[in-house]
Amino acid sequence: MLSRGWKPDVVAYSSMIHGLCNAGSFEEALKLYNEMLCQESKSQSDDVTYDILFNTLFKQSSVSRAIDLFNSMMDRCCDPDLVTCNIFLTALREKLDTPQDGRDLLDELVGAINIVQVMLQKILLPEASIWQRVVGATCIADSFGEVVSC
Repeated sequence: MLSRGWKPDVVAYSSMIHGLCNAGSFEEALKLYNEMLCQESKSQSDDVTYDILFNTLFKQSSVSRAIDLFNSMMDRCCDPDLVTCNIFLTALREKLDTPQDGRDLLDELVGAINIVQVMLQKILLPEASIWQRVVGATCIADSFGEVVSC
């Protein structure tokens, strides 16, 4: 592919990253991910690429690295999908020691409204601080502070 002058697209990169992660070569997968980010826009990462990396990070119990990657994902304007939300919620249930750890992690992830939808589907009630952030991000108030539209 490279010898013919063709550059891999996001699907090709994600497939190679997935294979490296499955082979236990996460650092190599991360290098390939960073290479992908340096390429032209047609090979920019998508939520599938991130989901592959999140799964691997949580299998390694690297919660802080997963949060850093999530922040990078949001900085790149790549919105998490329901799969991303499920990965994080599964990690909350299986990997973290206390419910407070889970709440702290969800506070980090509240930028994505999809998380609240998944939480409600799984009958996990968000705390008031999460609702406040979601409403604040989606509703417009008039000059008197009353909600005009959402």
